[in-house]
Amino acid sequence: MNLLFINPNSSEAITKAIEQEANCYQGAGWTIDVKRCEKSPSAIAMPYDDLAAGINVIELLQAESNYDAAVIGCFGDPGLAAARSMISKPVVGLFESCLYFAKLNGIRYSIVTTGDWGEISPWHSMLRAYGETDNLSSVHCLNASVESALDEPDEKILKEIESARKDHGADAVILACSAFAGRAKKLGKIAKIPVIDGIKESIYLAKMLSEYCGR
Repeated sequence: MNLLFINPNSSEAITKAIEQEANCYQGAGWTIDVKRCEKSPSAIAMPYDDLAAGINVIELLQAESNYDAAVIGCFGDPGLAAARSMISKPVVGLFESCLYFAKLNGIRYSIVTTGDWGEISPWHSMLRAYGETDNLSSVHCLNASVESALDEPDEKILKEIESARKDHGADAVILACSAFAGRAKKLGKIAKIPVIDGIKESIYLAKMLSEYCGR
């Protein structure tokens, strides 16, 4: 069985971070191929970026054939609805997967993300689309670009996680950028709260759907 994990942006550095974390979950008859959309922007930050990335995701899904399930590895879930209407195999989104697993750890969750306070509204729009506004505790912005988030110090992220836990009553925290791939487990142990970066969660959800649909 093969899982296709798509990085919808074109950043080699972020793709490498995703691949390093995704490799931890290969095994038991599953292989994971991580591929990036080379024609996409290096970061998906604006509505046009999201639209372009969604088209590139669909093209990559259609061009590839050797996979049993796929993950769209960006927190905007670009192209997810279109992929499900055009692709017969299970396709899951990174943000979608985080929402499901966050609620398994409690009622309310917070989001720690890149960007600045001017970018909070799109998160609320996405949460309304998923019917999740009542479960959101808070949104915390790191004032960082997508690629610079790779080098954000743990201390800066932990400060926002601690604020989510103490000031906003979050039961879990979502690190909402694929640049944070692989950092959730360590930060969760330090902060003593479930922290989710979506890589493990989306892989597990895609595997489950593939096995479920195959019955």
